[in-house]
Amino acid sequence: MTTGRQSRRVASRSDVGTILISPWIVGSPQRQRAASDSLIGEWEQPPWPAGFLALTCLLSLDGTTVLNYAQWRSDPDHLAFMRTRRPAMVRSIDEDVPGIERPGVVRYRLHRAIGAGATTAGVDHRAAGSIEITTMRTEDVEAQARLLDAWTDAAARPVPGRTALYLHRSVDGTRALAYSQWVDDAAREAFHAGPLPDPLSPEEIEGTSGWEKAAYRRYRDVVPAEVPG
Repeated sequence: MTTGRQSRRVASRSDVGTILISPWIVGSPQRQRAASDSLIGEWEQPPWPAGFLALTCLLSLDGTTVLNYAQWRSDPDHLAFMRTRRPAMVRSIDEDVPGIERPGVVRYRLHRAIGAGATTAGVDHRAAGSIEITTMRTEDVEAQARLLDAWTDAAARPVPGRTALYLHRSVDGTRALAYSQWVDDAAREAFHAGPLPDPLSPEEIEGTSGWEKAAYRRYRDVVPAEVPG
């Protein structure tokens, strides 16, 4: 995928201290592309704020959403950016693409990386032929931990075509997120159309409580920006 400007692929980072995930609801493929291009354009203008490491825009297959996956060195670094540079950046993007809905940012930590293609240092977006994200709401930290343990056990079962699975836990204990990477769309679709159950689905997890049913969304293209080094 090209954006009309040179892009740097996002690699896994050993110095990631916090992960910020936020959806932008844009409503159409044209606005989705325009919003992601505008955001990455803002980030491709150095100097970068202290502590910023990488940002990847994930584009939903239905064309309605841009999911921003940002990696920072620490929470204080990100909060300083929120107070200082972010307001002007958002104003500039809203001039390009008015009416973006922003439900909010969720602060995550990487809980576990599973699979032959996974990297323990963090999510390597370069390895994704196709992406599927499963999000579960949990009532507290204890329920979150039980769900992540169950997902970890379930993920021990190989899934054809899935190369990596990254489990995330929100800092406030209200969410767990599974980021699945697939060889390509065809492999992912073939698996879901086949007879094998999805080990991450609520129906396949027994003995857990305190969480709400999963929300699934599928992504393909990524628009990356990264601080060199």
